[in-house]
Amino acid sequence: VVENTITVTAYDIDNLSTPETLKVYRESKKGEIWAAVIGINQYKDSKLNLKYARNDAEAFADYLKMNMGLDSNHIFELYDEKATMKEIKSVLGKKLRQKASKPEDTVYIFFAGHGAPEEASSAPDEDKVRKYILSYDADPEELYATAIKMDDIAEIFNDINAERIIFIIDSCYSGAGGGSRPPILTQRSRALLSDDFLNRLAQGKGRVILTSSNPNEVSKESDELKHGFFTYYLLEGLKGKADINDDKIIDIDEISFYLNKVVPDKTNGEQHPVKKSVAEGQVVIGRVR
Repeated sequence: VVENTITVTAYDIDNLSTPETLKVYRESKKGEIWAAVIGINQYKDSKLNLKYARNDAEAFADYLKMNMGLDSNHIFELYDEKATMKEIKSVLGKKLRQKASKPEDTVYIFFAGHGAPEEASSAPDEDKVRKYILSYDADPEELYATAIKMDDIAEIFNDINAERIIFIIDSCYSGAGGGSRPPILTQRSRALLSDDFLNRLAQGKGRVILTSSNPNEVSKESDELKHGFFTYYLLEGLKGKADINDDKIIDIDEISFYLNKVVPDKTNGEQHPVKKSVAEGQVVIGRVR
């Protein structure tokens, strides 16, 4: 229940006034927060194994529990061998859709793992590249048959009734070495997520997409931090470093500003996070304890 105080002042012909204060109460619909968190270090194809993707995902899940108050009934966690194509699609396309059934709900989707592009003349984006996320059981030589198309994620967005969806993707690419995560690319392919695709994915009320780097960069990770640079500083910002106005609330503009200041600095200008959103009003993404 939200309380509003209204003061009305009446004047007579002698300009004498009489104020009257009224309290008006209205029911405020309060939504719930739901989340799916996915992180994959160990793949069925061991050549794809990563170092810190699961660390990133587990740390983000811990943040949602500690700072946003999510319990086990409100968060789905899939790590390593549990993050099969079937389970990811079941969580995103069925379980999360059924839970987040009210427009006033908020949904977080966090993915840390491999991403891969594949040239396709039928792809709707200007780069003519079809984008995928790789589940635990994906085969990089058979992407269409074994990986999850990002267009499927876009369809899932459209099927979820919640008007606020926050999708965070720290794509960790194959061939990780020397502290970086090179993408699975042919010589003629571009990076995983094009601007055109991100714009299309973010269409709709309250849709926010945060990605770890721009389309022509690789996502870097740190043996010292034991995380990807993006997720490490995302969490640092959400825990307070991004709270510009000290109101204990982190909105999407604050975290985007913080990430675009600190991540390029920490990666020697080699990585620039990207935000795409179509949202009305302030979009709160985090809370400072």
